[in-house]
Amino acid sequence: WNSEGKAFAKRFSHLEGKRPDCIAVFGGDGTMLRAIRRYWRRKIPFVGINLGHRGFLMNTVVEVPPKLFNGAFIHRRAPLLEVEIKKPNGAKRRTFAFNDAHVRVRSPRAGWFEVEVDGEIRIPKLVADGVLVATAAGSTAYATAMGANPVPIGTEVLIVVGSNVSEPRSWKHGANLPLGSEVVFRTKDPDRWRKIYGVADSASLGEVVEMRIRSSKTAAVELLLMPDHDLARKLV
Repeated sequence: WNSEGKAFAKRFSHLEGKRPDCIAVFGGDGTMLRAIRRYWRRKIPFVGINLGHRGFLMNTVVEVPPKLFNGAFIHRRAPLLEVEIKKPNGAKRRTFAFNDAHVRVRSPRAGWFEVEVDGEIRIPKLVADGVLVATAAGSTAYATAMGANPVPIGTEVLIVVGSNVSEPRSWKHGANLPLGSEVVFRTKDPDRWRKIYGVADSASLGEVVEMRIRSSKTAAVELLLMPDHDLARKLV
């Protein structure tokens, strides 16, 4: 927290309770992601006040009214990504992500990846720095930097996009898949000269040989957005 965030939190501290109706987040999108990672299992909505930069997941207001949390909100439900990785020793680990999950290389060499969708290998050998799956909620983050087009929260798609793709040459802008798709990334280098590393919402998962990603059917997050600050309006 910076001093501004602490001041806002103190201003509304009298509303704090043991059985809250929502979780208030004061900061930027990064602060919201940290709050979601920590508290999503409580299954109550998050409402954010933007004290950062763009704040796609936040409400940006010039002056916060005293009865802010009594106002009208648009409810946006965003399913989490269920991410399962396989380590080089065969061990498996499962985690969740709100924005995105991806694999990447760290060496000067380009990575070699195999991309499977719903049990069918769609790209036998993708040569790139990395490849990512994003939710609609995460489409304004790293996915956009890779070249994908952002979509409003609630859009029933998974966004798949690569970073600095050199092969296949025809696959530059990724793809939007149905929300129920399962995407698998695997290393295509059996000698592991091009080691690949997993990341879920900027949290490092270490070296992996496989990452399996699907939209969770049970784990989700609800965001509260003021009508004038809804993400769909911001994208327009």
